[in-house]
Amino acid sequence: MRILIFGASGFIGKNLVNFYSQNSQVDVAKLDEDETTLLSKIEAADVIINASGVSRSESENDFFMYNMFYSQKLFLLVNRFEKKMYIYFSSIHFYVDTIYGVSKRYNEFLLSKLDFEKKNHFLCLRIPSIFGPGMKPNYVSVVATFCHNVVMGKESRIIDGDKMLQLLFINDLIKNIDSKIQNRKENGYELFDFFQETVDISVINLFKSIKSIEADMSKVITTNNFAENLALTYNYFAQNENKSDS
Repeated sequence: MRILIFGASGFIGKNLVNFYSQNSQVDVAKLDEDETTLLSKIEAADVIINASGVSRSESENDFFMYNMFYSQKLFLLVNRFEKKMYIYFSSIHFYVDTIYGVSKRYNEFLLSKLDFEKKNHFLCLRIPSIFGPGMKPNYVSVVATFCHNVVMGKESRIIDGDKMLQLLFINDLIKNIDSKIQNRKENGYELFDFFQETVDISVINLFKSIKSIEADMSKVITTNNFAENLALTYNYFAQNENKSDS
């Protein structure tokens, strides 16, 4: 199986490349590459995964350019072929009235109206907040930010501690994606917005859980395998932040 991944330098993209490089032929590309190069890479691929995009930026133009213009350009290029699987990352913030939410709504609407599913398989994933080892703090992941702050002894400012978060570990996301790829269809449109491994936890309980890891893992306020995944993420920061200080 040949897999083409866009956004390979991002957190999800890096993990996808690492996972699929073990058993598949993996190629990577950037959305702003020239059309001839992109068409060649798309033609050679069985599955195209678009993990590229902007989640946070001071410039609204970035959301239009990368989340909409380039995303639509890629989709139209893939639509020139047949029997491809195209995976697009949307978000649970699809409904939120921010420029990010608008970009996801616009893409979902447009991409589902282009008859792509008549000759290809289009999988749209509405993902919750992803976390795991290696994610950048002080960006989009509150888990990474809390872990970084606790390890570094910095204060974490919590404004709305009762706010509920939906969190999904990176490995669980990839397992779900791989299951969809292994059972892919020749054509059709599929919206996937339920990940059974997702954990609902308040901001304050998340912070308390992370604070308790260094003292006693049994006090982590959570369910399922979340405690172990949270510990893996925390330990990554503990090991790497300590290295950077030495």
